[in-house]
Amino acid sequence: MSMRPAPEIQSRHDPRDEFTLLCERCGYVLEGLDQDGNCPECGKPIAESLPRNARPGSPWQQKPSLRSLIDTCRQMLYRPGPLLERVRIDGRTSGSLEGWIVFATSIVCAASPWAFYLVWMFFNPTRGRRSLLSEAGHATLYALVGGMLVAIVLTILTGIERVGIRTFGRVHGRRITHAISTTVCAHACVGWFTAAFLFWTPVFAYVILDEDWLMPIAPAGLFLGLLHFEILVWLGVKRCRYANRERPQTSPPLSRPVTPSP
Repeated sequence: MSMRPAPEIQSRHDPRDEFTLLCERCGYVLEGLDQDGNCPECGKPIAESLPRNARPGSPWQQKPSLRSLIDTCRQMLYRPGPLLERVRIDGRTSGSLEGWIVFATSIVCAASPWAFYLVWMFFNPTRGRRSLLSEAGHATLYALVGGMLVAIVLTILTGIERVGIRTFGRVHGRRITHAISTTVCAHACVGWFTAAFLFWTPVFAYVILDEDWLMPIAPAGLFLGLLHFEILVWLGVKRCRYANRERPQTSPPLSRPVTPSP
């Protein structure tokens, strides 16, 4: 029986390996170099590319809570660049962040029919009791169905975006792993808040002011919110394309030996 070598196993020093240490400025492979030195390519101190130093995590990643969720969203709205340079490449905590933001956006959208009902009742105090109960029932139905649809649509759109930026990374030689795409898209989900706000604000204004010109603004606001999400994703890809991730203790730092197979 002839012996043939097994297919070569990819080196742990391959820059496409998600645990290979890269220079976060230029992408040069720093694995195995003295951590007290500088990047041979651009001169950036190697210590500044170590994940434990460069990426302590967003407030939510450091300590998940309602307060840290609000703080993370606030920073993503006002100063997304600096925060994306500090986010920890961690699919688990980022996934929970995405879930909470999508859930909160869905709740806001689901509560809108009830808000419409209250505003409508305020501006139409002469409506009969039966009509009010009918409108309340419709508002409840719209809230339940609308909230579920919003959650499903946002989850699908975010998932498509994750796949899209990983494909972009493969085509353009960027290290956009599953963990990086999850981290970037989860923090970019703040854009869904923007979409909800820009969509419902002109709708509420239309209910109150009864001005027909306000309604076409709603879909335009929805588009701007989607654009905001895309801009945050692009910014995240730019800030995290050479981002480093802590290597688990169960993952060896060097290549595994190649063993022949019959």
